Amino acid sequence: MEESQRKLATEQGIFSLWFNWTLSTGALILLVLLSLWVSKLWLPLVALAFFGIMTVWIRRSTARPASGACRLIPWVVARVLLYSGIVMLAIDVLYVRGYVNNIFDPELLNINHPYITILVLGPVATMVGLAMMWRGGRAAICQDCKIRYGAPPERGYLGRIYTQESLYQLKFFVLISLLLTAESWGYYIFYYVNVSINDPDHFFYHWIPVIIWAITVIYMGTRYFTIWGYYYGHSGHSGKVTENYTRVRFLILTKDRIFLGKNEEFPQDPGMGLIDTPAAVSLNYHKDIPLDKASKMFTDLSGIPAGEFRIRTMYESADMTGTCNIFHFIVTLDDTGKTETASMPGKWFSIPQLQRLMTMGALSPLLSTEINRLYTVAMMWKTYDREGRRLYRIKNYRPMFRINGIQDWDVDFNDPHWLYIARNNEDKPFFRLRKWWQKNISGINSK
Repeated sequence: MEESQRKLATEQGIFSLWFNWTLSTGALILLVLLSLWVSKLWLPLVALAFFGIMTVWIRRSTARPASGACRLIPWVVARVLLYSGIVMLAIDVLYVRGYVNNIFDPELLNINHPYITILVLGPVATMVGLAMMWRGGRAAICQDCKIRYGAPPERGYLGRIYTQESLYQLKFFVLISLLLTAESWGYYIFYYVNVSINDPDHFFYHWIPVIIWAITVIYMGTRYFTIWGYYYGHSGHSGKVTENYTRVRFLILTKDRIFLGKNEEFPQDPGMGLIDTPAAVSLNYHKDIPLDKASKMFTDLSGIPAGEFRIRTMYESADMTGTCNIFHFIVTLDDTGKTETASMPGKWFSIPQLQRLMTMGALSPLLSTEINRLYTVAMMWKTYDREGRRLYRIKNYRPMFRINGIQDWDVDFNDPHWLYIARNNEDKPFFRLRKWWQKNISGINSK
């Protein structure tokens, strides 16, 4: 990919954050405005229709592998529309059936205005946003993104921007939702008279949300123009690799131990100085690295002859602009002694020691990502079939994690399906319902 194409891809990725914010939050504001003309009895159906449109948009975005645009805010807004539609529908049923008369004084009710839209949207948006903040990276949409496009350390500059800005947008969404909730409910409690909606009511319930939304669109536009300007002005002078390149990494194992040291191949990485695999190399861009070529590369790196180790492909990852791809391989040695004469400084660590290093944050981000993938795929393959059903009729049973014999395992570590099994399997609540919903509605696990 040429430098101009790479910059264009990054530019489109940055401005997709603005586009997604504008359209997603705009759907909520449009619902508020439509409440001026659409009957409250029919407005829940409009909200649910908007939810359907947002879901289709998210699914189509998901189906385009090259897009990789952050879908967190559209995902949040879709759920706000769904839950708000359900709440408004429930209120309508209470009014139509007369149940609400058993709860409130009928003289205080107004059948023409069973609810005010922003009074429903504001609290629901706040609660959904706070719930997503609490879940963090465990949210289904974020897990799906990691499975499809790799963990943040593998996604390059644009991936880091998405990680940073998705959290920022979510916090900003919660702040604006809280502001609108306080404004609308404060006016409702202290000033609103439930007889009709007059001009001041329209201003507080309809036009203030529109004005605040317009301000957020301008603010977000300014923010992403600034980020784009910074990238455009510094991308050619940052000292980072500007040509397409390939990284090849080897995890060195023997029995249940892993050989680690410090990888100085990429001193500009954020994880420099952390413990990493000592066997890694960069080279000109390669679309594929055959196993025999990888074997020769490892021999050149380590000085260990080809007949004294076994090698298998683990998985491939790439950043979001196509600048760099990474090939991950697993190398196993017969015994630990072979590294004593190898040209790789480092030492052997047991599985418990590796766990402690991960807990301490002492491993490089890429190595942590590789270990997590190896552990997750191995445990899912040992515990469940490809449909997510338990291999053993013991609920929540987990076999012991061991890496001895990994070269002979009949599992593809590059297959993302096992990562989806980790998200939803027979030991998870509502396994079948969640599986149906993710496949047919949300588009997760729809590869």
